[in-house]
Amino acid sequence: AKLARAQAYAESANAWSLLVIKEGYIVSEGYYHGGSQDLSTTVNSVTKSFLGTTLGIAIDKGFINDVEDPIAMYMPEYFQEDDSWKNEINLEDALKMAWGFEWNNWDFSQGSAYWQWYGAADRNTHAIERNQASEPGTTWNYDCTASHTLSHVITRATGQSTLEFMQENLLTPMGINTDGSTVWGVDGQGVNEGAFGLELTSREMAKLGYLYLNDGFWGTRQLVSEEWVETSTSPLIENTFGSAYGYHWWVNPNSGAYWASGLGGQYVIVSPDNDLIMVFTSQSVMPEVLDPEQTISREGV
Repeated sequence: AKLARAQAYAESANAWSLLVIKEGYIVSEGYYHGGSQDLSTTVNSVTKSFLGTTLGIAIDKGFINDVEDPIAMYMPEYFQEDDSWKNEINLEDALKMAWGFEWNNWDFSQGSAYWQWYGAADRNTHAIERNQASEPGTTWNYDCTASHTLSHVITRATGQSTLEFMQENLLTPMGINTDGSTVWGVDGQGVNEGAFGLELTSREMAKLGYLYLNDGFWGTRQLVSEEWVETSTSPLIENTFGSAYGYHWWVNPNSGAYWASGLGGQYVIVSPDNDLIMVFTSQSVMPEVLDPEQTISREGV
């Protein structure tokens, strides 16, 4: 009855899909308003959790030393010697959304800093030239530019595009677009947009949750280390929504649930204690009842 009510609500909330997986089995699956099992949609910032996983794989495979590597190590031309605080920013700071720059990611008004960055010929220059707002690693501030810079790091460290590396080491092993047809936008320099733009079906989104629920294993193959999974989904830093944040995952420290979240109501929610995964995709502005601040972070899953 609860699942039926959930599906009824999903339909009323202009959802494309609601998918519930319990103990490894799909127990409820509904598609609405043109949604279907085969429909790939732009998952918006759910992309960030796929990106974070890809960076973890790059560390596991030795392309990147560890999360304490300064970003300047991989992109030295963007950092000046006298920018001492910027030279201290490391990969973990960016993964935690705490790399210290002044930024308001929620201002989408015409001419805002967000659109200036998005439209810049070189987004890295625009991002790294900003002023300091806090000590790196100390203060959470949601920032798409951090994720995008990490995509540049992955490309430089591996010698492949971020998509090529992700496809080879994450998507293909999970049976996602094994023909290499995955769609993911790029910036003006041809680097995949680390913060958003990945296109996936609901079942494909669920596979990332299943990978994490199984400590980085896909079947008998370890795609990303158990240590990365555990750290990524731990409450590493408090966010401004009454919950916490890990490495590009939102975390509820009370329930132990964690989730990937994208603008407009795109979710991959994982509740390890309940052996449960939920995927929600939506074509609308995120309804208040689906806002992480109103549901997952305060009440648990």
